[in-house]
Amino acid sequence: MPQIVFRPPPPTLAPAVEVSYRIDAPADDGPTQHFPIARPILVFTPQGGWTVTPHGAEAGHRIPDRYITGMQTGVYTLCPLGDTTTFGVVFHPTTVHKVVGLDMATLVDETVGPDVLGAAWAPRLDDLQRARDDAERWALIETALAEAIADVDLEPTVVDRAVDHVRDHVGDVRISDLAEVVGVSERTLERRFRAEVGLSPKQYARQVRFLALIGRLDPLDASEPPDWMEIMTGLGYYDQSHFYRDFTTFAGCSPSAFIEVEDQMRRQALGDDRLMDRDR
Repeated sequence: MPQIVFRPPPPTLAPAVEVSYRIDAPADDGPTQHFPIARPILVFTPQGGWTVTPHGAEAGHRIPDRYITGMQTGVYTLCPLGDTTTFGVVFHPTTVHKVVGLDMATLVDETVGPDVLGAAWAPRLDDLQRARDDAERWALIETALAEAIADVDLEPTVVDRAVDHVRDHVGDVRISDLAEVVGVSERTLERRFRAEVGLSPKQYARQVRFLALIGRLDPLDASEPPDWMEIMTGLGYYDQSHFYRDFTTFAGCSPSAFIEVEDQMRRQALGDDRLMDRDR
């Protein structure tokens, strides 16, 4: 199964970047299931490639070797094309909007070329292709990112404060209370949140809470069924219908079906939560 190595951002990039990673997937790896992680991501694949199959689709398609993805809203399956190495940079939810002024609602479940971060990215990515080792690749990536954000105001906005509040409460928030906490009307919060993050505050809170739910499942012990009621109440799900709706929306299957999936795919799906430590 794919091996993931995480890399914390240097202090100069911490206001814009949450974490970076490298994924290595051997050619004989089968498909692995992934959940959306509620962040935009810069992806670069210098070796191999991937096909992606959204949940419910009959066939997958090859994804670009370099792109930025906006917020994803559903489960998807990845399959490597040969021995594959991918580097990723996970941004704070509002970073891409701040850097390029893009309406993030237009990037939900979509991708865009990394050149939106500036004209210097094309030659830098070509340099990455020729880099001799990981140290050189990370130096190129982080230097280019530092240049991209050099003149950008990264001070927390109303939306950043709302995002932090949602995370601090693991998605268990009322939008009226959230608007009051950050000092704007619900309508203003909704409009700005969609523009800067891509989702509505309610959609984002649901996603954060679901990912926290996944993080509470133990990928190493499938011998005992999860105590769904304990998990539900611990995360503020006050009735089974809301819990079931969120689970099927984001996982693409029922809770019982999720537990029955092939162990390797289950472990990989749960592994995505390592990118979500703040949301637990």
